[in-house]
Amino acid sequence: MDIELKEKSRRTVPAGGTLKKNGMRALIVALAVAAMSTTWSIATPTAAATEPQQFGDWILRCEAKGEGQEEICYIHQTINYSKDNVSGMLLDVKIGAFGEDKELFAVIMLPLGLSFPSGVVVQADAGNPTTLTIQTCTKEGCRSVAQVSDELLRGFRQGKLLKVGFVAFGGTQTVVVDASLAGFTAAFKAMRSR
Repeated sequence: MDIELKEKSRRTVPAGGTLKKNGMRALIVALAVAAMSTTWSIATPTAAATEPQQFGDWILRCEAKGEGQEEICYIHQTINYSKDNVSGMLLDVKIGAFGEDKELFAVIMLPLGLSFPSGVVVQADAGNPTTLTIQTCTKEGCRSVAQVSDELLRGFRQGKLLKVGFVAFGGTQTVVVDASLAGFTAAFKAMRSR
């Protein structure tokens, strides 16, 4: 994988796109991301959640925001690691559509101890790499949230392998985690049809 990490500003840009300077749009996107991040950080689904559906290596989950409100659906894949007596989450990718326009966002969770300036690089097969900003780290891990461009979505739907690259704090070598895209298209279609 030819992923090259470069120092980026701390501004959030759409995955595979450019930063838009429309203040109202930025506010709406920020609110959608905040709502999405809160919902996705809850470990236990609400009582009104539907049963998760498996599509290859991807899972479709739908959870109710509240009684009488529209449900939030997203697809995700989690990759865990285990070595000696240490285990945990290595990569968690969630993709969902939010807001009135149902804009597509990706939330990528990675382990703690990452280099913020290096960001995260996402690439589907041999497509163009997309650099994302790491927004925050919590006890669950480090999070990158970005709007998904049409180009990146096309790579996810047509590809076989998703590569996510990051650099550990104080390090110089890029760590690349591979995730299967098997079942992504079927999961995405099922999510869009809800």
